[in-house]
Amino acid sequence: MATLNQQTLPRHTILAKQSSRVGAFFVDLAFSLLYFLVLFYGCFNLVFSTCFTNELVAERSTYEYNSHLVYYNDVKKTLDIYKSNDDYTVFETPVKYYYFSYLTGENIDLPEKPAYEDSYYASPLCNKPIVLENGSKVLPKDYYNVAWYNEHVLLIEGDWIDDPDNAKSICLFTYPYTIETVDGVETKIYDTTKLGIPRTQVYDDGALRDVTSTELARQYSLKYEEAYYHLTSLSFYYDVSTKINFYMGLSAMIPIILAGAITYVIIPLFMKNGATIGKKIFKLGLANMQGFKMKKYQLLTRFIPYFLTCLCVLLITYQSIYICLIIVAAMFLSSFAVSMGSPKKCALHDYTGQTIVIDAKDSIIFENYLTEEAYALKEEKIDQDRLVQGEEPELKYEK
Repeated sequence: MATLNQQTLPRHTILAKQSSRVGAFFVDLAFSLLYFLVLFYGCFNLVFSTCFTNELVAERSTYEYNSHLVYYNDVKKTLDIYKSNDDYTVFETPVKYYYFSYLTGENIDLPEKPAYEDSYYASPLCNKPIVLENGSKVLPKDYYNVAWYNEHVLLIEGDWIDDPDNAKSICLFTYPYTIETVDGVETKIYDTTKLGIPRTQVYDDGALRDVTSTELARQYSLKYEEAYYHLTSLSFYYDVSTKINFYMGLSAMIPIILAGAITYVIIPLFMKNGATIGKKIFKLGLANMQGFKMKKYQLLTRFIPYFLTCLCVLLITYQSIYICLIIVAAMFLSSFAVSMGSPKKCALHDYTGQTIVIDAKDSIIFENYLTEEAYALKEEKIDQDRLVQGEEPELKYEK
């Protein structure tokens, strides 16, 4: 196939300048955004919220609220997370409830149980066994116990089991203990079956120092975040979140596709030479690869890259918004790179549609080469007549 460039086009077909194409693109982008906002907020967001999303969001909020990892903010009228810089007990209560009651299905009466919620609610997975690394199975109530909490939340482990006063450790928690006096010697008797308690002092680089409330709050806030992350990874929570993200993506993606279709397919169907509003403003149009009048179906084939990009974004939108942005950016950059390296400045959608963008002001688009040839012969005869009459020939189409 011969190289396609300006020299291979009919003499009356002039390729559009790149600067004009860029200007038309931004104008069309602005109109597409306008169409999207009207469609999204005027229709699809309301429809999907009413039919699907609101019910799912309410279900997910129920999981969060009943886990006690969030609370109802009377001021904001929404669910909110706990926050504190120097009071670890703010995080201790929801974390204890989450592991000891919500996940296990055990109605454990903790002294620190939140006062705003007297009812007890078990996780939908509370009766399903947990598979351990060795392949054995245990119920959550046997897994999330005091020993597990001391090790994974309070981080009391290792040498602390045998030597809670290990000077090399800076663990902020210790086991509860009683002091027994035998022959005048006081001895600490640690009870490893009970929940750990904050230490008052720790050894740091060999020096004894006081434990600060900020340190305790920092450690418990991290464990609070881990508990919330654990909740979001549970299958029942993950499933409902996936559905929410999918329906939200669908409610946004359909207007995006329709906005693109209006801009690049529907409006050009009624415009001369398949021009969009942006192309019309910058006096541009479309022709087929040979420089002649394009067919209406080519507007649909030009739309294929746009549609496939939207489809890819929709299929993965529930996983990561960043991946979606990468896909969109890759499509735009690759299309721009292709157009810069193409002899006829054709982007990806031009190749799928087998079209070129022309300067509609200085071009004449013919149905085929026969009509173009007939026009050229007519122009040539007119020029010959001018010469016979002693006038200058008309050469405005000799581009």
